[in-house]
Amino acid sequence: MSPRAYRQSARAEAVQDTEQQIVEALTALLAERWFDEITLDDIAATAGTTRQTVIRRFGSKTGVLSAMAAQMDVSIQDQRWSTPAQGVADIVTLLMDDYERTGDIIVRTLSQEVRIPEFAAVLDRGRRGHREWIEVMFKAWVDKLDAQACGGRLTQITDSMS
Repeated sequence: MSPRAYRQSARAEAVQDTEQQIVEALTALLAERWFDEITLDDIAATAGTTRQTVIRRFGSKTGVLSAMAAQMDVSIQDQRWSTPAQGVADIVTLLMDDYERTGDIIVRTLSQEVRIPEFAAVLDRGRRGHREWIEVMFKAWVDKLDAQACGGRLTQITDSMS
Protein backbone atom coordinates (compact mmCIF):
# COMPACT_ATOMS: atom_id res chain seq x y z
CA MET A 1 0.00 0.00 0.00
CA SER A 2 1.39 3.37 -0.93
CA PRO A 3 1.78 6.10 1.72
CA ARG A 4 -0.82 8.19 -0.11
CA ALA A 5 -3.41 5.38 0.00
CA TYR A 6 -2.79 4.98 3.72
CA ARG A 7 -3.25 8.71 4.34
CA GLN A 8 -6.48 8.73 2.36
CA SER A 9 -7.76 5.77 4.35
CA ALA A 10 -6.79 7.38 7.65
CA ARG A 11 -8.38 10.67 6.57
CA ALA A 12 -11.60 8.88 5.59
CA GLU A 13 -11.71 7.23 9.02
CA ALA A 14 -11.12 10.57 10.73
CA VAL A 15 -13.96 12.15 8.73
CA GLN A 16 -16.26 9.28 9.67
CA ASP A 17 -15.25 9.59 13.35
CA THR A 18 -15.96 13.33 13.27
CA GLU A 19 -19.35 12.76 11.67
CA GLN A 20 -20.19 10.17 14.32
CA GLN A 21 -19.14 12.57 17.09
CA ILE A 22 -21.39 15.26 15.60
CA VAL A 23 -24.38 12.91 15.46
CA GLU A 24 -23.72 11.74 19.02
CA ALA A 25 -23.47 15.37 20.12
CA LEU A 26 -26.93 16.16 18.74
CA THR A 27 -28.31 13.02 20.38
CA ALA A 28 -26.87 14.06 23.75
CA LEU A 29 -28.12 17.62 23.39
CA LEU A 30 -31.63 16.44 22.45
CA ALA A 31 -31.74 14.49 25.70
CA GLU A 32 -31.37 17.80 27.57
CA ARG A 33 -32.92 20.48 25.38
CA TRP A 34 -35.49 21.13 22.70
CA PHE A 35 -34.33 21.01 19.10
CA ASP A 36 -35.05 24.69 18.49
CA GLU A 37 -32.90 25.61 21.50
CA ILE A 38 -29.85 23.82 20.09
CA THR A 39 -27.52 25.74 17.79
CA LEU A 40 -24.89 24.55 15.35
CA ASP A 41 -22.33 26.04 17.73
CA ASP A 42 -23.73 23.87 20.56
CA ILE A 43 -23.44 20.76 18.41
CA ALA A 44 -19.91 21.66 17.35
CA ALA A 45 -18.75 22.39 20.89
CA THR A 46 -20.23 19.15 22.22
CA ALA A 47 -18.61 17.20 19.37
CA GLY A 48 -15.26 18.92 19.89
CA THR A 49 -15.20 20.43 16.43
CA THR A 50 -16.14 23.66 14.70
CA ARG A 51 -19.41 25.01 13.39
CA GLN A 52 -17.93 25.07 9.89
CA THR A 53 -17.12 21.36 10.11
CA VAL A 54 -20.71 20.58 11.10
CA ILE A 55 -21.95 22.63 8.13
CA ARG A 56 -19.44 21.04 5.75
CA ARG A 57 -20.39 17.50 6.81
CA PHE A 58 -24.18 17.90 7.18
CA GLY A 59 -25.20 21.24 5.67
CA SER A 60 -27.43 22.25 8.56
CA LYS A 61 -28.82 21.24 11.91
CA THR A 62 -31.58 19.42 10.01
CA GLY A 63 -28.90 17.47 8.15
CA VAL A 64 -27.45 16.31 11.46
CA LEU A 65 -30.97 15.39 12.59
CA SER A 66 -31.48 13.31 9.43
CA ALA A 67 -28.19 11.49 9.98
CA MET A 68 -29.09 10.86 13.61
CA ALA A 69 -32.51 9.50 12.61
CA ALA A 70 -30.96 7.23 9.98
CA GLN A 71 -28.56 5.81 12.58
CA MET A 72 -31.40 5.32 15.05
CA ASP A 73 -33.44 3.53 12.37
CA VAL A 74 -30.58 1.11 11.75
CA SER A 75 -30.04 0.60 15.47
CA ILE A 76 -33.74 0.01 16.12
CA GLN A 77 -34.02 -2.39 13.19
CA ASP A 78 -30.93 -4.30 14.32
CA GLN A 79 -32.30 -4.53 17.87
CA ARG A 80 -35.83 -5.52 16.95
CA TRP A 81 -35.07 -7.90 14.10
CA SER A 82 -32.05 -9.56 15.70
CA THR A 83 -33.93 -12.10 17.79
CA PRO A 84 -36.73 -14.26 16.45
CA ALA A 85 -39.86 -13.89 18.55
CA GLN A 86 -41.59 -17.14 19.49
CA GLY A 87 -44.64 -15.55 21.07
CA VAL A 88 -46.28 -12.37 22.24
CA ALA A 89 -44.14 -12.25 25.40
CA ASP A 90 -40.98 -12.30 23.24
CA ILE A 91 -42.36 -9.53 21.02
CA VAL A 92 -43.19 -7.37 24.03
CA THR A 93 -39.75 -8.05 25.55
CA LEU A 94 -38.01 -7.02 22.30
CA LEU A 95 -40.06 -3.85 22.16
CA MET A 96 -39.49 -2.97 25.82
CA ASP A 97 -35.74 -3.53 25.46
CA ASP A 98 -35.77 -1.20 22.48
CA TYR A 99 -37.84 1.40 24.34
CA GLU A 100 -35.38 1.28 27.23
CA ARG A 101 -32.60 2.25 24.81
CA THR A 102 -34.42 4.74 22.59
CA GLY A 103 -37.67 5.65 24.32
CA ASP A 104 -36.57 8.90 25.96
CA ILE A 105 -35.26 10.45 22.76
CA ILE A 106 -38.27 9.24 20.77
CA VAL A 107 -40.77 10.63 23.29
CA ARG A 108 -38.88 13.92 23.40
CA THR A 109 -38.91 14.06 19.59
CA LEU A 110 -42.61 13.21 19.43
CA SER A 111 -43.37 16.01 21.88
CA GLN A 112 -41.75 18.52 19.49
CA GLU A 113 -43.36 17.23 16.30
CA VAL A 114 -46.06 19.91 16.16
CA ARG A 115 -43.67 22.84 16.34
CA ILE A 116 -40.62 21.46 14.50
CA PRO A 117 -41.53 20.71 10.86
CA GLU A 118 -38.22 18.88 10.29
CA PHE A 119 -39.36 16.13 12.65
CA ALA A 120 -42.26 15.05 10.40
CA ALA A 121 -40.15 13.04 7.94
CA VAL A 122 -38.06 11.51 10.72
CA LEU A 123 -41.08 10.43 12.73
CA ASP A 124 -43.05 9.25 9.70
CA ARG A 125 -40.16 6.97 8.76
CA GLY A 126 -40.09 5.64 12.33
CA ARG A 127 -43.83 5.05 12.33
CA ARG A 128 -43.63 3.13 9.04
CA GLY A 129 -40.79 0.98 10.37
CA HIS A 130 -42.69 0.32 13.60
CA ARG A 131 -45.85 -0.65 11.70
CA GLU A 132 -43.88 -2.98 9.41
CA TRP A 133 -42.28 -4.66 12.42
CA ILE A 134 -45.67 -5.08 14.12
CA GLU A 135 -47.16 -6.56 10.92
CA VAL A 136 -44.36 -9.13 10.67
CA MET A 137 -44.29 -9.97 14.38
CA PHE A 138 -48.04 -10.48 14.66
CA LYS A 139 -48.53 -12.00 11.20
CA ALA A 140 -49.37 -15.49 12.50
CA TRP A 141 -52.26 -14.10 14.56
CA VAL A 142 -53.69 -11.44 12.26
CA ASP A 143 -53.56 -13.68 9.18
CA LYS A 144 -56.37 -15.67 10.78
CA LEU A 145 -58.64 -12.61 10.56
CA ASP A 146 -60.57 -11.33 7.56
CA ALA A 147 -59.01 -8.38 5.67
CA GLN A 148 -61.03 -5.64 7.41
CA ALA A 149 -60.49 -7.06 10.88
CA CYS A 150 -56.80 -7.59 10.09
CA GLY A 151 -56.21 -3.92 9.25
CA GLY A 152 -58.12 -2.76 12.29
CA ARG A 153 -56.30 -5.14 14.60
CA LEU A 154 -52.88 -4.09 13.25
CA THR A 155 -53.80 -0.47 13.88
CA GLN A 156 -54.87 -1.33 17.45
CA ILE A 157 -51.63 -3.22 18.10
CA THR A 158 -49.48 -0.51 16.51
CA ASP A 159 -51.18 2.27 18.45
CA SER A 160 -50.97 0.39 21.75
CA MET A 161 -47.28 -0.45 21.25
CA SER A 162 -46.05 2.96 20.21
